[in-house]
Amino acid sequence: MKKIILLSLLLLSSAAYLAAVASPLDGAQWISAPNGAANAAMPIFRKVVTVENKTVKKATLYASALGVYDILLKGIALTPESELKPEWTDYRKEVQYQKFCLDGVPERVYHDGLTIAAQVSNGWWAGPISRGIYGKDVQKAFICRLVLEYADGTTAECVTDTTWECTTDGPLMLGDIYNGETYDARRASLAECLAGDGGFLWRRACVNTDAKGRLIAETAPPVRVRDRKLWRSPQSITIYKGSVSTGTTHGSINVVDTLAPPFFSKPLRLKAGETLLVDFGQNMVGWIDMAAQGDRGTVMTWRFGEMLNFNGDEGRLDKGPGGSLWTYNLRTARATFEYVMRGGGVERYHPRHTFFGFRYAELTATADVTLDSLVAQVVGTDLTEWGSFECSNTDINRLYSNTWWSQRGNFLSIPTDCPQRDERLGWTGDTHIFSLTALYNSDAAAFYRKWMGDMRASQRADGAYPETAPFCNMWGYGTSAWGDAGIIVPWNVYVMTGDESIIRENWNSMTRWIDFCKAQKEGPWTHIGAEPKTGDWLAYKLVEGRYVSYAYFAHSAMLMHKMASVLGRTAEAGEYLRLWREIKDEFQRRYVTDGEINTGRDTQTAYLLALHFNLLDEGQRPKAMEALRRNIEDNGYKLSTGFVGTGILMQTLTECGMTDMAYRLLLQRENPSWLYSIDQGATTIWERWDSYTRERGFHKHPWNMNSFNHYSYGAVVEWFYSTILGIRADENSPGFRHFYLAPQPGGGMTFARGGTMTPYGPVSAEWQKRKKGGYDYTVVVPKGTTATFQYGAEKRLLKSGRHKIRLQ
Repeated sequence: MKKIILLSLLLLSSAAYLAAVASPLDGAQWISAPNGAANAAMPIFRKVVTVENKTVKKATLYASALGVYDILLKGIALTPESELKPEWTDYRKEVQYQKFCLDGVPERVYHDGLTIAAQVSNGWWAGPISRGIYGKDVQKAFICRLVLEYADGTTAECVTDTTWECTTDGPLMLGDIYNGETYDARRASLAECLAGDGGFLWRRACVNTDAKGRLIAETAPPVRVRDRKLWRSPQSITIYKGSVSTGTTHGSINVVDTLAPPFFSKPLRLKAGETLLVDFGQNMVGWIDMAAQGDRGTVMTWRFGEMLNFNGDEGRLDKGPGGSLWTYNLRTARATFEYVMRGGGVERYHPRHTFFGFRYAELTATADVTLDSLVAQVVGTDLTEWGSFECSNTDINRLYSNTWWSQRGNFLSIPTDCPQRDERLGWTGDTHIFSLTALYNSDAAAFYRKWMGDMRASQRADGAYPETAPFCNMWGYGTSAWGDAGIIVPWNVYVMTGDESIIRENWNSMTRWIDFCKAQKEGPWTHIGAEPKTGDWLAYKLVEGRYVSYAYFAHSAMLMHKMASVLGRTAEAGEYLRLWREIKDEFQRRYVTDGEINTGRDTQTAYLLALHFNLLDEGQRPKAMEALRRNIEDNGYKLSTGFVGTGILMQTLTECGMTDMAYRLLLQRENPSWLYSIDQGATTIWERWDSYTRERGFHKHPWNMNSFNHYSYGAVVEWFYSTILGIRADENSPGFRHFYLAPQPGGGMTFARGGTMTPYGPVSAEWQKRKKGGYDYTVVVPKGTTATFQYGAEKRLLKSGRHKIRLQ
């Protein structure tokens, strides 16, 4: 009997394993271009599919690539449409595939030379963004399986193998995340390759030997060209030729013409030797879509940047004439779009194998050209945007808008740090700091769930999480606050959605991170947490890095206690609670003297971490709260925090009864502050409080690390929802089945309104100041939920429906 049971378990285990590794692409081969091609463009793969002479009932296509791919079938539109497929994962472990449905195809199309063609570029696989993590000189590859189901119940399929044809004579000369795209329209397009050979040399494809990762279905919303309402039209256009001396290092641009809208009521002509500079009015991420005319072989070169040189003064870090495009912060990223014209009429094109972070674009051409139209298209992960906020202060509304644009720009396949320079990586610290804001703003749960798969795939054998996921040889592993994102992100998603599956699927991975932290020792100290490499990143006043690692180790231990309880792991919940107590005890012995925090550095972040992560005894909290208030006052009522401190600053002040101080910091206009960058012209969140100042120019960092689209400091928007509007999730009743409504009007605002979406429907809140004092507070509680309303001493339970409450 025992043998039968063991055999049954073995069979079940084997079946489960096979089910786990099975893929709709099983039987297909990864194929690459043959070696030795001269002047090689990005490869195109092609296959003519034999279809039997009978009715096709259903057709499904599965495809993926090592690199970014486009795929076409002759006469057939593939749905759903998406961009930059198959997106970024840790290709050493996992590669996403896409499923396309062929619906509504006329029968004649199947039997009239059905052809598949695909074009593959560097993407995140073979370009410099991967930093060699996948191997040296890896080959771009493609894999595909077409399944035909006939009306008589039979099936047929076509899979990639060495019978497929390949050419490297196509029009896409370069497609690269950092360096941009070069497209030669004189060559036959991918669509034209479906109709004939295009005059190219076609050779047999080769089997790719670089592919190592298993194929998995994509789990998050795809990257798409976002809704047209987000697109940006030119706000101003300047044509200049060379520069004029002004007494500065580089002088200023020699303006030929300054145009005003409407710009394309007639074609806009640019002469050879001139430069056309376009301001789209908003720092954004995507590409330009253009329609242009010119002689065959004319090369149009577009460059992209976030800022302009001010007056050509090198002392301000200007790197060109005043008024020209500033690209110095791109570092080694070329970020250029080159288009070689076919000639003979209007040509319309936009890149498909790269993306740019920009507000400004500059065009030069080797011969005269005319532009018939130009628009900047927003590209990113297609999340449902459901958060809203508006108040009587227009600067705060601008800050809210800036945060949104930074989220849109940096949510592209993964949560990136920045979208423009030679980085664009999934930095883990930035991700967890902003995660609650993103979940208020949008349907980001599946996006984060996919990214946690990247964290698991990139996790080191000893349990250390990487600083960037997917990992790509940038920095390393095991850093406090950054690695702790592997614990914090699943918890935040659970609290906001009520879906505990993200905890279950990451449980083993999270325990390994805690075990890694437990293994770290420093002399007599045995609960020090992960490595203290980053500390409070970019803070004006730095806290000791080890202090940060203690705080985050304790925070992660407490979250593990809570998540173990959610999963019914009672014994483990107790173990993690004991671990938290041990960390807190050691923290107290090392950093608390006579009830007061002593780090050797009197910083705001030190108090914030101790208070927010509950590392002080109840009797010690008043002293820390008073010290925090005094620190802010002595600093001219300005913050001094970096990524870590800013991420919890406003919430902690509110928890400590200092919402008045939080409003004062929010409305502060001096450096550092949120409004300071707005006064300098920001339309997104900047990496640094002083990335640019009108007085001194660009920040002069030795690594030239200066992004103008970097969402971390936008984490303040979480406080807009949870405190200004008062909408706050209840971790004991996750997914807003029960939640809190505790508004705290202030800051001289006369009204605030907004809301978010819950699994039960939208929740909204609005308060309006009355002329004779007090506020009117109107809220909508979704059906199937309850909310605890609290304002001052008043506290009551609200059922679903619309409620209007007078706040005294």
